[in-house]
Amino acid sequence: MKPWQPSLLLALACLAPQPAWALEPLEVFLKAGREANFDNREARISAARQVEETWVAWSRLLPVFDARLVYTRNQYEGRIRIPNGDGSFNERVVSAQDQTDAFLELSLPLIDLGKWAQIAAAEDGEVAAHARAEATGLEVQKAIARAYYQVVAADALLEASDRNVKSALENLRYVEQRQAAGFANEVDVKRAAAEVERNRQTEADSRYLLETSRRLLGTLSGTSPGTGVAPLVVELEASAPLSEWLGEGLEVHPTVKAARAEADAADARTTAATALLLPSIAASAQERFTNAAGFVESPYYTVSATARWQLDLGAIPARSSVALEAEAARVRQERALRAAADTIFSDWHQVEAQRQKGKAARAELEASQMAARLVKQRYEAGTANWLDVILAERDLFGAEVSKVRSDADLAYARVALALSSGRGLGEGGSKP
Repeated sequence: MKPWQPSLLLALACLAPQPAWALEPLEVFLKAGREANFDNREARISAARQVEETWVAWSRLLPVFDARLVYTRNQYEGRIRIPNGDGSFNERVVSAQDQTDAFLELSLPLIDLGKWAQIAAAEDGEVAAHARAEATGLEVQKAIARAYYQVVAADALLEASDRNVKSALENLRYVEQRQAAGFANEVDVKRAAAEVERNRQTEADSRYLLETSRRLLGTLSGTSPGTGVAPLVVELEASAPLSEWLGEGLEVHPTVKAARAEADAADARTTAATALLLPSIAASAQERFTNAAGFVESPYYTVSATARWQLDLGAIPARSSVALEAEAARVRQERALRAAADTIFSDWHQVEAQRQKGKAARAELEASQMAARLVKQRYEAGTANWLDVILAERDLFGAEVSKVRSDADLAYARVALALSSGRGLGEGGSKP
């Protein structure tokens, strides 16, 4: 290879067409948000903590081992003499002056309905915690989708603003040329210059909206969006009928599952409060090592079973309080079911409304484009003034903004409907 060839190859590589960077698809941010979003991470930690609470409840049914070593300094040593029957005596220490006792004890609950009810409550709480984490993930996905389409819309608005500024600059040059030729006055030139600066303000607002939307998307998803544009292409066909979205799947909606599990946990706590009024039976075994065994030999063991019935008058109103809380939890379950249905109902009608707005925005844009062309032609022919051209250009830009916003709102509405109903993206006409 000759010395000049690497430079030539590098130059050719620079002149070659490069792939345009584009904003990643929505699915990339949704996937990243499942792991990195702050709310999702906190919800997973809460669910993991509830799993440990369930293990704690189970551990209360396991044997408990207790080892104790006790040292006692007695002022006097107590001894007894036990006759052996042959005239001799056997001397035993009842309390040593320096007494040492070691206890090894194992206890086990045999019948304790309250602890079993606590286990059931903890397990229901675990189900509720996982369902709440799932519901949190659903809301996070909706927030990410909203931010994503804000970025897409803001980028489209910035692009329209850039075109509008360029168009205003071309108009300014055109009016200046007409003024030089004696076909336009100073007022038209000033109006054209003012319109350039007005469009630059709109461009600055669009750029601010784009940057803040990108920042929000990165915060929610935990990944920085790539630079570039994403096409905002939507379809205006109708969604599946509302009855299909309000199907049997509503019962397994995350918020409904969480409310049902919390109600079940409240019922279990009511059972546990009732069990406090019932007797319990426990067994224990103890091995004792001592230097003051008295009448027995060391070490020695004891085995015991204990039936306990504790009547606490405060347990009765406490049980009533827990029962009322369980009743309130059932009301919350009904409300969650209704709220989930209302959300799907609202999202479905939002899709339909945005479809109609999308059709109207397209018709408005087409009419505004035609009006702008006609007014420009009339101005060139001398039958319209420059103010008419400016107003037509503003109407055209407003129509472009309306179309971008309606398309972005429709795209998000379809995603929100799919997520609210528990369907994945692309199911039941949920694709944007």
